[in-house]
Formats: sequence, structure tokens, C-alpha cells
Amino acid sequence: MLNDAVNLPIRFPKECLSTDELWADSSEPANSITRDKASDTLCLTIDVWERGQRSYYRMRENSPALIESELYRIINSLIQPHLVEASAVQSSSRPKGHLPN
Repeated sequence: MLNDAVNLPIRFPKECLSTDELWADSSEPANSITRDKASDTLCLTIDVWERGQRSYYRMRENSPALIESELYRIINSLIQPHLVEASAVQSSSRPKGHLPN
């Protein structure tokens, strides 16, 4: 997985965004979210230290290169059960019935 993370920007340099192509959406109360200026797409920042070398880059969250990567598949498989659980908790805490007029 780490090799894949380090090699993504080498294999797909056009999918990696420079700082000038990004903006920080600070509408979230706890932190800002990195977005692509051109499309307003959410971005992921990947920062890996492997064998004494740093690989730091940003990719759009809908980048085919990212989505098809081993890195994405492994991370997604680890967090998916928690997302499903959180969604179920939110659903059960919502009031039932119709919205008031």
C-alpha cells in the first residue's frame, strides 16, 4: 500500500494538484477542507514517509487514478464499516413521521 501511495504521483502527475490549484473551504467548524479551485471538488491530501523519503500531494476525491488505487481500496475497506455504522445511528436518531407544514 505504501509503494502505491508513493508511486501515485509518479504514475499520474496530472491528477496531482499544486497549492495554486486549491482553496481551503473553512465552512466546517472543526477544520478546513481542501477543494479544487476549478471544479470545487473535495480533495485528499496524502503525506507518506517511506524509506526516508517524503511523498506529499493532493488529488481530487473523484480522481479515477485515486479511486482505482490500492491505497484507496485499502483505506476505504477499513473505514467503510464505520461509515455504515454512523449512518445507521444517525437514521435511528431522526424523528419519524412527516415534516410539519
